This record gives sequence, C-alpha cells and structure tokens, in this order.
Amino acid sequence: MDLHPIADVCGPRLAEVREWIAEGRYPPPLAGDLVPRDYLALVDDAGGIEHLREHVEARYVITADMFGVLAGTDELGYLMAQEPELAAWEAAHPPRVDTRTPAATA
Repeated sequence: MDLHPIADVCGPRLAEVREWIAEGRYPPPLAGDLVPRDYLALVDDAGGIEHLREHVEARYVITADMFGVLAGTDELGYLMAQEPELAAWEAAHPPRVDTRTPAATA
C-alpha cells in the first residue's frame, strides 16, 4: 500500500479532517500519521462528510443487490413488522367466507 503523510494528502483541509477524526466521523491515520493517497476520495464522492453515511449505505445496497445478498428488510420482514396493524384490521373485518377446514372430531 502506498502511504503518505496525512498533511500531504489533506493539504489545507487537514484541520477539518482532524476534527472529523476527533469526532469519530472518519477513520484515523495509521501509525506514523500515514494515509493512502485516496484517503478523502469517499468523502469527496459523497459530497461532504455530512453525506458520507448515506453514500456508503447506498453503495452497500447496490453491491449487495448485485450479488443477491439481502440488504435490509425483505417482503416477509416488512409484513412481520406490520403484524399489529394487520391483526387489528382483520379483527375489525371478519371474513365473508370461512375457508378453514372443519376441526377433526374425535
């Protein structure tokens, strides 16, 4: 990995980047205050530190979708989360036809 001093990579943005690091919003440099040349590329792609989380999450969802990995709640998870509302609606709207099989008699 090609590493460079953080001051060289960040230039005039060094104080701002140090604030992000102190706030826990951006990863710290490696030992010796070294970072890769593209250290700020993700922040720049996101349009700023305030958009970084959404940018990374969006990239994750796109990548997960490309590989068929579930990213977030699927349809069944959505319905399970709606269970209280569905149960209330069903209680207020009895079925017009009983489709259940009769109970077995002993």
